[in-house]
Amino acid sequence: MPGSKPLLDYLHQIEAIEAQFDDKLQPAASAEDIAQLASNVQEIYHYKLPSTYLHLLAITDGIDFNGYKLYASKTRRIEEYDADMEGFVANGLWEDYEENTDHHLLMFGETRDDLFLFDRRDQQFKVTDKVSGDAYQTFDTFEELAEQLFKNALGIFEDEAEEQA
Repeated sequence: MPGSKPLLDYLHQIEAIEAQFDDKLQPAASAEDIAQLASNVQEIYHYKLPSTYLHLLAITDGIDFNGYKLYASKTRRIEEYDADMEGFVANGLWEDYEENTDHHLLMFGETRDDLFLFDRRDQQFKVTDKVSGDAYQTFDTFEELAEQLFKNALGIFEDEAEEQA
């Protein structure tokens, strides 16, 4: 992932914490799964997925860490946890989301309370409240959005970092 050293550093931190609990990141998505996802999203949503997202999927096919989820290339069963890893196609689950009646939001991940998404109306990546739909963080790139998701999952919050400086 050219230019995304911080993103890879956060991913390695997540991987190290998972290893402490005899756990590991999800295996990489296959090239076929990534190509199929990119094709499906282009066809259904008329949107070209960010290359950084596709590169992440080639490293780990989705993340479910500390309550933060980055959607995988497709929904699949994780037997050891008796749970599903939701895929980007989870966007179909958000079709009836009140804040997305015109299908302008593409969700890349979520927490219990928030959505990490792209708003096609203003071409911005955002973290929004699931209930109100209000955006409280806005980013120009997917990389910035993913970094925020990873930092939050790791418990690194901007206001705390500023206080320590």
